[in-house]
Amino acid sequence: MSRNLAVFIPLRSRLPFLFLCVSAALLPALAWVAPVRAETVRGIRYSSNAERTRVVLDLDASPDFTHRLLADPPRIVVNLPRGRLSPALEPFSVGDGYVQRVRLNKLRSGRVQVVLDLETILDYKVMVLRHPDRLVLDVVHAGKPASPGATEPKPGRGRTEPPTPKPAEKAPAEEPAGGASGGGTSASGTTPSGEAPVSATPAPPVSVPPPRHRDYFLVAVDAGHGGEDLGARYFKTNEKDITLKLARELVRELNKRKGIKAFMVRKGDYFIPLYQRRRIAERDSADLFVSLHCNASRRSAAKGTEVYFLSVKGASDEAARELAARENEVDEKMGVAADPENLGEIVFDMIQTDVLSKSQMLAETCLTHLFSLGTVYNRGVKQAGFAVLKSPRIPSILVEAAFLSNRKENRLLRSGKWQRRFGKCMADGIEAYCRSIEQAEYVGSR
Repeated sequence: MSRNLAVFIPLRSRLPFLFLCVSAALLPALAWVAPVRAETVRGIRYSSNAERTRVVLDLDASPDFTHRLLADPPRIVVNLPRGRLSPALEPFSVGDGYVQRVRLNKLRSGRVQVVLDLETILDYKVMVLRHPDRLVLDVVHAGKPASPGATEPKPGRGRTEPPTPKPAEKAPAEEPAGGASGGGTSASGTTPSGEAPVSATPAPPVSVPPPRHRDYFLVAVDAGHGGEDLGARYFKTNEKDITLKLARELVRELNKRKGIKAFMVRKGDYFIPLYQRRRIAERDSADLFVSLHCNASRRSAAKGTEVYFLSVKGASDEAARELAARENEVDEKMGVAADPENLGEIVFDMIQTDVLSKSQMLAETCLTHLFSLGTVYNRGVKQAGFAVLKSPRIPSILVEAAFLSNRKENRLLRSGKWQRRFGKCMADGIEAYCRSIEQAEYVGSR
């Protein structure tokens, strides 16, 4: 009787049951179609100074990981359960008296393991950084040695110098289990923007090799401000949004030019500390660094475009000094430690490499071409101690495109047509500079 009654149950009453059956059947297929993405370790590099040895894992995604300190023999083990190793990676020796070598293991379980062999048990810190994604391990040289498993992940910032080539070694078998396991994500301590966390202890100066020889100029274009750092704000317009649009137009225009390639230092709406902006350019061996900003003043009539290069003695005028102070205090407002580099320490190197002279030439050439816009007043080339310009290797300029606080120029800055014209004029200036340098190098080589 009950079997016959089932025939008369309306179809719509059985739909929920049918839906559950179909969903259960499709779940394995859906899981196969959308597998969990693995984090690829694209590169491994290290630096060492009197205080710590830093090992940086360059990744293509924010990692899921565990770490532990083992005692016999002493070593730090980092496990990436969904990790992959780039085929080009090899183990390498460090040999600085604290870290013997870095080994890479691909385990049968599918995990990837990075092992730091230590001379003795030492304290260490683990940090996760973004833009780009990195996992940073700091082995602390000074202080009381830690017990296995005693450390926890803490926020910090990584070095951005290129990796040092080291002789390859054969990777050993899987590490034995044991020791305490740490958490797979960075602890609290992010900046107000929620982006790359920063450390209270300044990193030491970066040693960056000169740009490699190539047949094109590489230009790093930095869009000022970003994330919680809005920059100037007038007439409901944020400086960070305008600079990002101007940077995109400039990069697009430069990449059309023969013999020139460009990339953006800040690709989206997030905060990057000032010193890290120039280090990104140094890491990628850029030939030029251009930082784009919008000006502002308490005087609504203030107007025009001005271009800055670094001053190692002081600002060229009081207005330039005030502007540099306002731009340089951004890191302090965002909770970032002071600039880790002493300007006096790099002056000799900058003079030796002629960076200041080339920066001035770049500034003057760009402003000449920007004046052809015909819509803004030429305020001239000036000097000031902008933190973002303090690269000892790369000719660098900072462009104040126009005044957000001036109602007319604010409309120009928001105009897509004007942004494209600005990008073209800036690209014309950069191209003219590059051709002048090429000509000078050609004459000098004869």
